[in-house]
Amino acid sequence: MAANLNRNWYVTDPKAGVDLNSTETISVTTNPEVPGPRQAIGTRVQGNNDSVWMFVKASATVTAGNLVAIDAAGNAADASEALLASLAYTIGAAQFGPGGIFSTLTQSVAAPGDYFWAALEASGGLQINSTGSTLRATQLYISGSIPGTVTTSVSTVAIKHMYANTTFAPTGSNSTTDFATFGGTIKVSV
Repeated sequence: MAANLNRNWYVTDPKAGVDLNSTETISVTTNPEVPGPRQAIGTRVQGNNDSVWMFVKASATVTAGNLVAIDAAGNAADASEALLASLAYTIGAAQFGPGGIFSTLTQSVAAPGDYFWAALEASGGLQINSTGSTLRATQLYISGSIPGTVTTSVSTVAIKHMYANTTFAPTGSNSTTDFATFGGTIKVSV
């Protein structure tokens, strides 16, 4: 893997209670003293590596390293061609989990109803699940077969400003590539 992949995202805004690397589960059954999440859904913060993050709620199971489609209410689901076709979604990257996202054997998931911080932009270092090999500076597209993952296949929906930051070939349980965004927030091509 590339040396610039980030395993420890942190907030550069003076905002208390923000952990960009973890999910948050609210259970009034097992933890009744915690009535809700620590942040309001839709809250944005600035992080290291020129990153911007949004606090979201998983509307379906989300795998760490996947791209997510975020609706206006802050609900996030693995990005798919069908969801992105309406262009009514913000695109983010799920970057939670202890020790990084490098292996499909150790990737964390956010269950429906869990909260997490989705990266909306960064100058590099984000880890994104890929369906195959990529060359550095190659345009990335949303996979037509595995929601949340990217591909270099031009037959799918392009994601503006999203290019592979490193040359990548999946090996073993490693399906994660690094990408860089240029020109700001990740957007779907129209």
